[in-house]
Amino acid sequence: IAGRPKSGKTSLFYEILKLEGGLDTGFLFAFEKGYNFLDGLNVIDIGSWSDFIEAIDELEEDDEGFKYVGVDTIDIAGRLCQEYVLRKASTKDGKRYEAMADIPFGKGYDLVEAEWSRQWGRLDRIFGGWMAITHDKDKTVKEKSGLEYDKTMMSATGRTGDYIKNSSDFIVFIDI
Repeated sequence: IAGRPKSGKTSLFYEILKLEGGLDTGFLFAFEKGYNFLDGLNVIDIGSWSDFIEAIDELEEDDEGFKYVGVDTIDIAGRLCQEYVLRKASTKDGKRYEAMADIPFGKGYDLVEAEWSRQWGRLDRIFGGWMAITHDKDKTVKEKSGLEYDKTMMSATGRTGDYIKNSSDFIVFIDI
């Protein structure tokens, strides 16, 4: 689900839960707090990628009967995954990497993709799927022919955004 801030992305997830068996059938990994007025929603607040991994570990032990999982937002999840990979690679190599490009030979991007895929794969195994929430953005596209137009796209970028786009059954854009 992609949309402008406060367009109702998390509320849409909430309403889907209500229609698909009730609020107890699912929960939200909240990388940001956009759920305050959604009464009865099961939420796991996530402040770091390590928190996310630990929550998935617990759900592997006992999924508590949940069928649906939402992740709000994948933009923040992607940033936290990168920070996690940078810290881990810095410790391993005995260096201080501050950006993905600092890790030699472009391996930082491969490490992020591997870590991201590992955790999302675990969600697939536990729940059979997930619903990702992200923002959208407008981009002006100019074709070789000179034709120019605006296109609305997901704001999630890089390999984490590509993973979401490529593994989604469908992508929904909502607006106010």
